[in-house]
Amino acid sequence: MAGDYHALFRVVGDASTDNFGSDALGQPRTSGKLRPKRSRAVGRRCECRTLGCNSFEVVRVSGQRIDKETGMPDELDPAALEIISFPHPTLRYEAKLVRRVDRRLRDVAARMFELMYENRGVGLAATQVDLPIRLFVMNPSGQQGEGFESVLINPVVTKPRGNEEAEEGCLSLPNVHGNVVRAKTIHLHAYNLEGQEIDQELSGFEARVVQHETDHLDGTLFIDRLKEGAIGEISGELDALNTDFRSRQRTEAIPDDEQLLARLVKWEAAYC
Repeated sequence: MAGDYHALFRVVGDASTDNFGSDALGQPRTSGKLRPKRSRAVGRRCECRTLGCNSFEVVRVSGQRIDKETGMPDELDPAALEIISFPHPTLRYEAKLVRRVDRRLRDVAARMFELMYENRGVGLAATQVDLPIRLFVMNPSGQQGEGFESVLINPVVTKPRGNEEAEEGCLSLPNVHGNVVRAKTIHLHAYNLEGQEIDQELSGFEARVVQHETDHLDGTLFIDRLKEGAIGEISGELDALNTDFRSRQRTEAIPDDEQLLARLVKWEAAYC
């Protein structure tokens, strides 16, 4: 799955005014431990059809976003993103590989950081904000302005070694916690918002966060990894979340599952 990577990118437009990949200090969001390995190629589009190829196109544009289909201002507004809660069907959706990065996707990442900090999280996956793309953000410190921020695109986790058990929670499962056994050390391959490759070994809490968020992109929740019998200890909390969600669907405050999943198509068309 991760053995043959192609990293060919096409940069379009003027990048000089595009600062959406930086924090308030102008530092790349991948500053810190998760540093890009290198920029592999610029000026070409990946033409391969290899299963597992996780390359994408980097596009930088300026000015107002225009929907190519309608010619009207883009309706896919990152500012409208919110964290969705269990049992929203997108949480069980297998996210698709990102093939391009543009200003809007940078806004998406920025909004995800806002939501993560507002809810005192250390990581947030795109599927948790109702997006079907393989991207997540993280800051193991959980504090804005501290630690380091990373935006990880098309992450692939390999070479797990050792095991350790620790308590986990999830912003999409409020007030639900449980002990999860995960690999102590992993190898991460991903890309940042500039299309630069990240290829390194992680361990401890940082490795746990990456595994948790990558699980989200595969439609897996931490409750799926609880030890046998542990799920019963949180069944009351899960039932309450399910009852609340289905009740809001019955009152049409939330669309039904079919409609919710249908809304993902336009995001996939734009980025996958």
